[in-house]
Amino acid sequence: MDKDLKKQEIQEIEESLTDLELKEILEKREPELISREFMSLIITKIKMKRKIGQQEIAKMILFMADFPERNWNIRVIMEVMKTNLEEVNWRDVYSYFLEEDFNIWSLESLYVIIDCWVCISGIITVPYEIFFKRWKNVRSQIYFIRLLIESDEKKTQLYSNVFFSKIVKLEEIRNSRFKSTLNYESNFNCVELFECIKNLDSNILIEQIAKKAPEWCLAGLSYVYPTFEKFFDDLVVTFFRGSSSNFIFYILFRNIPKVILKKLPKYISNGISLSKTLDVILEQKMLPMVSEDLDPPNICFDIIILSSLRDHLNLGIWLTNNITARKDTFVKLLISYVDLKIHNVLDVKVNCDSDNKSQNIMTDKLFPLTIDMIINITKLIEQNQKQLCFETLTLFSQLKRLIPQAIKFNKGVESNVDEQASAFISSIINSQLSISDGIKNIQNMQKGDLTSKELTFKIFGTLIENYSALYKLPNSDLLAEFYGELIKSDVIPRPFLKIALSYIKESLSFPETDREFHFAFKCLEVFIKKIPKFLSDVEDIEIVRSNLVKKDLILVDQDFYSFLKFGDLLLLCTNYKFNNELEKKLDELKIAADKNYKGLRKDEFVVLLITNLYEEDTPLIYKIYKTVDKSILTEFIHSCLQILESLLGFTVENEIDFVKKLGYILGQMTLAQNRMIFLDRFDFKKFLINSIESRRMLFGVSFICSFLKQGKQGKIFIPKNPWLMSILNLLGDLQRCTLKIIRCEIEDLFNFFNLKIVSRPIRTFKFKTREYLLEYKLQDGFGLFDIVNDTSISSNINEEEKLFKHVVSLALDFSIREITETIIEKACEIALKTGMSLFKTVRVEKGCEYTFFRNFMINLTKSLCFISSQEPMRACMSGNITYFLKLVGIEISPDKIHIIVENNHEICCNLIQRAGISRIADCIGEYFKNTEVSIGNSSFINLKILENTTHIEKIFIKPIEASEYQELKAHFLQINRRKNIKNFDVISEEWHILLSNNPEHGYRKIIDYILKSDDKDIECTKLCKYIIGHLIKRTTQTNSDFLYHCLKDIFKISYRTQKEVLSWLIYSTDPRRFSFHFVSKFIEFNLINLIEYDQALARNIRIEENLDPILELVTNLITGDIQICTVYDFIALLEALSNYSDNSKIYDFFQKISNFMMFFDNLNASDFDEFVKSEKYIIFQDFKKVRTLPSNLNIKAAFKSSWEHFVRYHKIPTLYCYQKIDVIPNLIKNHLNLYIKDTLEVFIDAYSRRNYLFTKFYTRFLTKLLDVIEETPENLKLIYDLINLLKPSNVPFFTTGYIEIVQHKIVKRFFDFYIAEEIVKVININDSFLYPCTKIFLSIKDNKNFIKMYGIYLSFICKHKFIHLKNIFNRYRDNISYIENQNLYFRVRRMLQSNTINIKEYINNSNFILYIIDNLNEKNLVSVYATNILRTFINEKVFIQKIIALVWICNKCDFVPAGLKTFYEELIKNEMISKMVDLIEAKFNK
Repeated sequence: MDKDLKKQEIQEIEESLTDLELKEILEKREPELISREFMSLIITKIKMKRKIGQQEIAKMILFMADFPERNWNIRVIMEVMKTNLEEVNWRDVYSYFLEEDFNIWSLESLYVIIDCWVCISGIITVPYEIFFKRWKNVRSQIYFIRLLIESDEKKTQLYSNVFFSKIVKLEEIRNSRFKSTLNYESNFNCVELFECIKNLDSNILIEQIAKKAPEWCLAGLSYVYPTFEKFFDDLVVTFFRGSSSNFIFYILFRNIPKVILKKLPKYISNGISLSKTLDVILEQKMLPMVSEDLDPPNICFDIIILSSLRDHLNLGIWLTNNITARKDTFVKLLISYVDLKIHNVLDVKVNCDSDNKSQNIMTDKLFPLTIDMIINITKLIEQNQKQLCFETLTLFSQLKRLIPQAIKFNKGVESNVDEQASAFISSIINSQLSISDGIKNIQNMQKGDLTSKELTFKIFGTLIENYSALYKLPNSDLLAEFYGELIKSDVIPRPFLKIALSYIKESLSFPETDREFHFAFKCLEVFIKKIPKFLSDVEDIEIVRSNLVKKDLILVDQDFYSFLKFGDLLLLCTNYKFNNELEKKLDELKIAADKNYKGLRKDEFVVLLITNLYEEDTPLIYKIYKTVDKSILTEFIHSCLQILESLLGFTVENEIDFVKKLGYILGQMTLAQNRMIFLDRFDFKKFLINSIESRRMLFGVSFICSFLKQGKQGKIFIPKNPWLMSILNLLGDLQRCTLKIIRCEIEDLFNFFNLKIVSRPIRTFKFKTREYLLEYKLQDGFGLFDIVNDTSISSNINEEEKLFKHVVSLALDFSIREITETIIEKACEIALKTGMSLFKTVRVEKGCEYTFFRNFMINLTKSLCFISSQEPMRACMSGNITYFLKLVGIEISPDKIHIIVENNHEICCNLIQRAGISRIADCIGEYFKNTEVSIGNSSFINLKILENTTHIEKIFIKPIEASEYQELKAHFLQINRRKNIKNFDVISEEWHILLSNNPEHGYRKIIDYILKSDDKDIECTKLCKYIIGHLIKRTTQTNSDFLYHCLKDIFKISYRTQKEVLSWLIYSTDPRRFSFHFVSKFIEFNLINLIEYDQALARNIRIEENLDPILELVTNLITGDIQICTVYDFIALLEALSNYSDNSKIYDFFQKISNFMMFFDNLNASDFDEFVKSEKYIIFQDFKKVRTLPSNLNIKAAFKSSWEHFVRYHKIPTLYCYQKIDVIPNLIKNHLNLYIKDTLEVFIDAYSRRNYLFTKFYTRFLTKLLDVIEETPENLKLIYDLINLLKPSNVPFFTTGYIEIVQHKIVKRFFDFYIAEEIVKVININDSFLYPCTKIFLSIKDNKNFIKMYGIYLSFICKHKFIHLKNIFNRYRDNISYIENQNLYFRVRRMLQSNTINIKEYINNSNFILYIIDNLNEKNLVSVYATNILRTFINEKVFIQKIIALVWICNKCDFVPAGLKTFYEELIKNEMISKMVDLIEAKFNK
C-alpha cells in the first residue's frame, strides 16, 4: 500500500510541482508533509529542468517569514537547499530581500529569517549589514530596526557580526580601570546600527534604545554626533546626575572629548554642579586637555581654579607657564574670564539689596574664583606685562579699574558656602586638618550662628551628594575615616545620617574587591561600636560579617572546641561514669521522687540530679531542691559550677538548653533566696569574661542571663545592686559587638528588669578583643623617654609614647603570628608520632593509659613549642620592630631594640607554648583511639613528662593573611604622613620670607628646621625647587644674590640636592637652563663646575634644537659688559663647535669671541719648546742653578708657548700646567731689565681683551721670578716699580695677583705705607680679600714704629667692621700736629693730646664715640682722657649701649690695645654694665 502511495506521490511531482517556484511549492504543501525526502526530490527534479535562482530562494525564505505561524521545518528545508545547491552565494540570496517589497512585521518573522541563516552557516552570523543599507520602503526599514531593538539578543546576536565595528571592544571592558556597566554581548554594541538610524533620521528608534539601554544609546550617539543632539544632551545630563557612569564617560571622552568640553556650560546650566563636573574630569584624566585647550575658556578656567582649590593643580605655576608660553592669546582669555565674573557680581549688586541673600548670590556668581585669586592674577599679569602687546595691556587696564569695585562690594560678603565646604573637606583629605580637629570644628560651628550652621549642613550635603565618588579620591582611606567619625560623633543630623547609612549599606553589598566596598567598610570600622543597631542591618552580608570578625570589630564564637558526650563530661568533672546501674537508680528516683533519695550516696545522688537536669525539660531538681539536705545542695552547686568551668573548653550536645536550666536552678537556690555564691568559690563576672575570651559567648551569656533573672524573685539581687549592675554593664558593652542571637539574649534580660541598654563610651575590658596579643614590657630596663628623644620627631612626649608603644606592640604581635603556625604544626606532628610509637612499646597500667598519653602529649608539645620558638622569635622581633618603626619615621639604636626583644622574648614564647598546648589538646582523643597501647606494669611512672597538667586554656593565634601586610603598611604610612604634615607645610609656607627685604631671620628659621628634619635631602630639594623656580621667572629681583647664597648653603647641607639641581642645569633638555642670568649667577657664586658644564655643552650640541641658546649663552658669558667667563673656560665647547665651522651662526660666534683670545702674532716658539723638552726634568731641580740662555730667545714666543700649555692643562688640579712658564723666570733673571717690559706688553694685551685667566698665569710668572732673582738694589727697585704699577688702584683686574705678590718675602723688605694703604682700600671695596690681607698685616703687627707712624691713618680709612685690623692699627699711636682744615678724626686725637675736648659739641655725633674708642691705644694720658670721656657718656646714659657693645666686640677680638683692654676690665666691674654685657653676649651667641 505504502509503495503505491510513494509512486503516486512521485508521479504528482513530475506532473505538476516541478513547474512551480519554490515559494509556490511550499504554499501548496502543508508544512508537516514537507519531509527531507520530499524536498530532495523536488530540488533534484527542478534542477533537471531549470536552474534555481537566488531570487527564487529569497522569495521562498520571505514566504516562510510571512507565515511563521505555519511552523515550518526550517532545518530540513534549508539543509536540503544547502546540500543540493552548493553553488549558491547565500549572502546574495539575502541581498535579494531588498529588491522585493521587503516587510517584516513581527519578531517571529524575524526569527524565521535568522533561523534560515543559522541552518545554512551553522552559527548566528546573519549578514545584518545588508539590512542596514537604505531600503526603498523607509517605513518598513524603521520597523525592521525596531524589531531588532526589541528582539531577544541571544536569538538575534547582532554583536556577533564580524563586519560590524564595536562601540566598546572586549579588551576595553576587561582592561579598563572603570567598572563597566555595559554588557559586551548586546545588539547595541554596533556602530553601524546607529549610523543606519542616523541615515533614517528616526527619533523613535533612538527613543526606543534610550528606554531599553540608555548607556548603549549614549555611547552609540557619540559616534553619530551631532545627529540626535537633543537626545544626546539629555542623556549626558542624566548620567552626570547618576553615580555609576564612569565607563560611559570614558567612551564619550575617548570619542568626542572636545564636544563634551564645549557642551559643559550647557550641562551646568541644566543643574549639573561644577564640583560634579570636576569629579568626572579628574576621573577621566582630562584635566591636562582642559588646561591645554581652554575651549570653552570660561568653563575651563572654572574647572582649573576649582581643581587648584582641591590641590590637584598649582594655579600660580600654571598661570605663569601659560602667560610665558602663550602670551597675549592666553592673557586675553584670562582677562575676559575675570571681567565676566566681576560684571556678574556687579550686576547682582545693582539688582539686589545688600542682604545675606544677595551677598550669597554675589559669591555664587564669582565661584570658584575669589577676590584673592583676582588680585594674584593681576599681579602675575603685571609681572609679565613687558611680553604683552598694546591691545592686551589696554584690556588689562580696563580690568584693573573694575577690581576695586569688586573688592568694595565683596567686603562683608562671606565666601561661598560651597567653596568653604569644599575647602574644609580638602583640608581633611590633604591632612592639613586632623580628623579630630575637623570634628571639633564642626561641633563648634553647630553651636555658632546661622551661617556656621549652614556651612555644616553644606559639608554633610557635599559628602552625601558625592558619596559615590569619594572612594575614587587619592586619599580615600582618610576620608572614609572622617566619614565614619562624623557618624560616630553624632554630629550628623538624622535626615543626613539615615541617607549616609543607607549608602554605606548599599556599598557593603558590593564584592569585597570593589573599591567602594573597601571605602564603606572603612567607615563601618569607625562607627560600628557606636551604632550597634546598624550591625543588625549588615551582619547578614557574609563578606561584611567575615571582615568584621577578621578586624575583631565583632566577637563571634569559635567552633574549634572538642565535642564530648555528656557522660564523658561528667566523668571528667566528677569521676563518675554514668553506667547502667546509675541509669536504673535514676529511673527509680524519678518514680520515688523525694522519698527514696536518702538510700543513695551523696555523690551518686548529685550525679543523678545533674544527669536528669541535662536530659529532662522539667528536671527533678526543680521539685525537690527545697526539701533536699543542705549538704547535698552544696555538693550539687559545686559540681554544676565545675561543669560550667569545664564547658569553657569543650562542647556538648544541647548545651544551651542545659546551661539555661542550670542557670535557672542555681538562681533559684541562691539569688531568689537572697543568697550568694562567694567569689572564692565562683566569680560570675570573671566567668562571663572568660567565656567571651574563649569565644564561648552564647554558652556564657545564656547561663548568666538565666541565672540573673531569678534574682527578681528576691529583694537583694535586683537593679541598682552594685554586683548585678557591674555584670549588666558588661553585658551592655558586649551587646554592641556581637551577633544577633547573643544580642537577643542580652536585650531580653534588660527587658526583664525593665532597663534600657544605654549607649556609652566603650571602656577597655579584658574580654574585648585586645588591641594586642599581650601586654608587652615597653619601659622596663631601657627607658622609653630616651628612645623617644632619639627620634627628634615631636616635642609632645605623651603622643610619642603612644605612637611608639602602638607600633612596637603591633610589631611583636606580627612576630608571634608569623612563626606560631609553623612551630605548632611541627611540634604537634613530632609529639603525635612520638607518642603513638612510644605507647606501642612501653607498658602502662590498665586504666591509666589515656591519662598518661594525654599528659605525655601535652608536656612534650609544651617543651617543643617553647624550645623551637626561641631563635625564630628573636629574629622576627628584631626585624619587625626596626621595619615598623621605620615606616612611621622613628629610628632607634640597635641596642635599644635588643633591650625590647630581651624584655619581651620570654612572654612571647610562653604565648606560643600555650597556643601549642591548646592545639594538641583538641586532637588527643582522636589519636588515642588509633594508638595501640601496650598494657602491663608501668615502667616510667616517675617520669616528669607524664605528670598531670594544669587546666588547658583555649588559645588560638590567628595566622597572618596576605592582605594584612598591605593594610598595616598603609596604616603606618598614614601615621607617618599625619605626623610629618607640618614638615610639608613649613617650606611651602615660609619660603616666601626669602623674597622679603629682610629675609635673614626667616632664612635661618628655615635652615634650622631643615637641619632638624628627618630627611634633610627631601626638604632641601623642596626649598631649591621654589628658589630656582622663582629665580628662573624673575631675573631682575633685587635680592636674587641672597637667594644664590641660600642655594650655596643648601648645597653644603644636602649633596643629593646639589646633584639634582646641577644635573638639571647641566644635562636636562629644559630650555630654561640656558638662561644667561641664571647660569652666570651659578658661575659667579661658584655653584657649578665649569669643566663639567663645558664638557656637557660640547657633548650635547644639537644644531636644530639647542645651537642658538648655547651660542647666545656663551656669547653673553664671554663678551658681556660684565664678563663672567673667558674664552678659555669653554675649550671643549669651542673644539666641538669648530667641527661645524661651515655653519654661519657658528662662524659669526667665533668672529665675536676672537677679540677675547690672546694674540701673539705668528711667533715661532719651537726653539723654546725644544729647550723645555730637553730640560723636562727642570721642574724637579733647583731653579736658582744657572741655565744656558737660548741665544735666540723671544720672550713673547716663550709666553705664547707657555700660555697655550697653561690653557690646555689649567683645569687639571696639578702643577703640570705651569711646566713651561716656570722655566722662563730662571732664563731671564740675569737680564730682567731687557725682558720685563715684553712680559708687561703681553699682560696689557690680555688686560685689554679682558682675559682674566691670564692673571693667574702672570701671577705665577712673577711669583717664580721673585723666587729666583738676586736681591740687588737694581732688582729691588725694578720690583717695587712693577708692584706700584700693578697695584689695584691702577689695575683692578690684577687685585688677586697683587695680594699674592705682596705676601712674598722680598716685598716685605720694602713694605711701606703706600702698599698698606692699597691693601686696606682693597678690603674696603671687597671683603672677600679679608683673610689674605689680614695675613699681610699680621706680619707687621709687631713693627711698633710702622704702626705708630701710619696706624692712625690706616685705622681712619679702615671700615669699622674689620675689628681685628682696627685693633692692630690702634695698638700704638704717635701724637700728631695741628694742620689747617684737619679732619674730625684727627682733630679728636689732637684734642685728646691736650685734653681740650668739649663734649657738648659732639653729644649728638654718633661717630664721635668710634673716634674716641680708636684712641684707647697704649696706657698713656691720651687713653686716660679718652676713658674719662667714655665714662662721662656712660654716666649720662648717652650712647651707653653702643659704647658697651663696641668695647665688648673689640675686646673679644685679637690684638686688643692695652688702653682698650684696661677700660673694658673697669667697665665689667660695674654690676649694671656687667648684666648688659651678659645680655649682649647671650644675644650674640644665639
